[in-house]
Amino acid sequence: MPARVRSALGLCAILAFWPKIALAQISFDMTGARALGMGGAFVAVADDPTAVHWNPAALVRGEAVGLTIGADWFQFRNGNRPALPGATRQSANLISIGTWPLGLSFGSECASRITQAVAGGTSVESLSLKHLGVTVLQTVFDTDAFGGEFSLVAGATVKFSRGTARIAELSFPSTIGEAFDVVSESAGRASGTVDLDIGLHAEMPRLRAGVTFKNLRQPRFHTIADSAITVKRRARLGVAFAPRDGLTFALDVDLDTADPLVGLRRVIALGGESRLGPRLFVRGGVRWQREADRRPAGALGASVLLRPGFWLDGYFTPQSRDDGQGFGMALRVGL
Repeated sequence: MPARVRSALGLCAILAFWPKIALAQISFDMTGARALGMGGAFVAVADDPTAVHWNPAALVRGEAVGLTIGADWFQFRNGNRPALPGATRQSANLISIGTWPLGLSFGSECASRITQAVAGGTSVESLSLKHLGVTVLQTVFDTDAFGGEFSLVAGATVKFSRGTARIAELSFPSTIGEAFDVVSESAGRASGTVDLDIGLHAEMPRLRAGVTFKNLRQPRFHTIADSAITVKRRARLGVAFAPRDGLTFALDVDLDTADPLVGLRRVIALGGESRLGPRLFVRGGVRWQREADRRPAGALGASVLLRPGFWLDGYFTPQSRDDGQGFGMALRVGL
């Protein structure tokens, strides 16, 4: 068995049996099958059209013309358990097209969470977002300094968003699944806004780094009860090392990241990706929160070449101790 196959299989085996996996997921890690298959360590790796979400400047690394169509789903805590504060459900869809120096994207995200009501009961909050994004890139400089070729690119995604915020109080005992159904059927208040993400991407041979600042305008969406859900400003730093072609290791660190319904949740993510042949990539990753219980969340993923230029990406976050699970798929095209 070739050395690269052994190393990739070993990485997957370790992550598959990682102990004490917790599956709470923050909103930054809601979309991108490749990214989530690496545990969310993707800010410096992004080289496909999902870069419009992870790091707009990294779109420079993609194909001349690229397209990604993906869907992701995640639930923390089993839906048949009693509706207690802390349970969450999130889903996302993203269609993105990238080329130099422009990217276009259309996406939707929905995040719901069971919380403690002010009066002492239980309530459910939900925020649904749809957005149209336009990404532009600009090379800051490209030089042969630092002992080799070095480039720095800046990027920005302007998002025209429309959000609907909902809140519902639970007046009877229910399961988690029933609670989420209640809030999805409740009346909501919709409003539109413009938001902005920016990013930087630096690259040298075998080494890349990036930083992303999301939701710079911190849009605020009100429910019909006049409470509000704010999409907090977020920032993430990433580095990636490629010791050889087809093998990449990455590390991401949140600088100031928040879940729109939970509050401050800073995450560290480690991930790897290996090519096992001309038609297959495998990847794995793990992340944990610097606050809260710090229990790690693992993920496994793979990409299969369907035909030249057409990849099918998938990932899976395994269930642990009846807590929840996540999965997603995407069709990725590069020309």
